[in-house]
Amino acid sequence: MGLEQIENAIAFIRQNGPVLPIQLTKILGGNTMLSGAVLSQLVSERKIRLSHAKIGGSSVYYMEGQEVKLEMLFQYLNEKDKQTYDILHKQKILHDSDQTTLIRFSLRQLKDFAKPLEVTYGEHTELFWKWYLISDEEATELIRAYIATVFPQIQDAKGESGKEEKKQEIKKDVKDELKKEIRSELKSEIRQEIKPEVKPNFKSELKSELKSDFKSNIKPDLKLEPKNHFMQDVKRMVNVEGKKENIKESIKENINQHVKEQVKEQVKEHSGENVKDNVKESQMSMASVNIADIKDSFLQEVSSFFKKKNITIQSFTQIKAASECDFIILLPTAIGPVQYFCKAKNKKKIAESDIHEVFTQGQMKKLPVLLLSYGELTKKAKELLEKELKSITALDLS
Repeated sequence: MGLEQIENAIAFIRQNGPVLPIQLTKILGGNTMLSGAVLSQLVSERKIRLSHAKIGGSSVYYMEGQEVKLEMLFQYLNEKDKQTYDILHKQKILHDSDQTTLIRFSLRQLKDFAKPLEVTYGEHTELFWKWYLISDEEATELIRAYIATVFPQIQDAKGESGKEEKKQEIKKDVKDELKKEIRSELKSEIRQEIKPEVKPNFKSELKSELKSDFKSNIKPDLKLEPKNHFMQDVKRMVNVEGKKENIKESIKENINQHVKEQVKEQVKEHSGENVKDNVKESQMSMASVNIADIKDSFLQEVSSFFKKKNITIQSFTQIKAASECDFIILLPTAIGPVQYFCKAKNKKKIAESDIHEVFTQGQMKKLPVLLLSYGELTKKAKELLEKELKSITALDLS
């Protein structure tokens, strides 16, 4: 049964591709979950391909050889990407550094149509983009022709500027050498011309003059006696020196006591109600915990729902007690168990924002999505699931 459905899906895509998931769902009997699982398996096995551009919120699926039909996605591109699409379609190759910032950004978004090529020329590596339908050989010839017309001019310009720079450097070196020689010659001439005449007794005369000046400035009644407070400080220092070991021990005790008091204050600041609140608000990963051991009525209800549907829980995270949990599950299908990301919410109403949230989480984990709740879907949430995010399966827990 499972192999037959896979073969039917491949045959349908081969004949009608590119196709939307909703088209395949009709072929497989209207089971959205089954069609999503089949498409995921075929993409992972590289039997079919998935587009980056989307129609509404859905990619299209196609087989090798159907790339030319991807031009149907042009009408769903934004205006800037359409302009870039037209430029690349016309020129076949584009040199990345020659483009404007907007076009360079757009080329990186058009992954279905713009294929990057790195080309090494001399000491430089240049990035080019080729139109997705031309072969690598054709792109190579076009890039060679581009390089032959553009890069030699750059090299010639660099060569001429290099020669001028070398000439200027040589001139500068010659000038510097001449300046050094002239300076050394001038210094030697000046030394020969200037010979200071020093008297033989000049040093002794100068010493005697300074000595007499020093004596005349000293007052005869000046008394140099240590002050009382200075002597007291000296005595105190002597006494302290004798008790060095005791002082060291007391300093250590004071430091230890000070550190202990600081630690106690920090523990008090981070303990008590603050710590309890943080524990309550933090998300608890329950991958290695038995659900039956957790006293949470909502979690137990979700667990019993899984048991009834023969769904296996691989891991779960309790986001908020009695109201929200995330699961990685194995969902039984006709082709075997398929891994899903599941969000369970205990809410009265499921809004559009809830759908967007679970869709984003599924995209990050690269898994199909199952949404469980007791709540009723709002009108906008229903429209979003029916028209855009058809890959999400929403089920009622009641």
